[in-house]
Amino acid sequence: MYQGGLEGGIEVYYARRFYVSAALGWTHPVYGGVDAAALMADPRSDPVRKTLSADSLTIKVGLGF
Repeated sequence: MYQGGLEGGIEVYYARRFYVSAALGWTHPVYGGVDAAALMADPRSDPVRKTLSADSLTIKVGLGF
């Protein structure tokens, strides 16, 4: 698995160290592996590699101090 993306956000500080943070982003993860159905159909063949990918929206909200 690997992924790339972009993210941006903001932190707002209250009462010295207490803060609230929020961020929005986009990521594109790619998962890879061996195609089990093709391997079981012909075990003597070279393993067929398969990849799955999709775009995702990320939302993060946090509290801290």
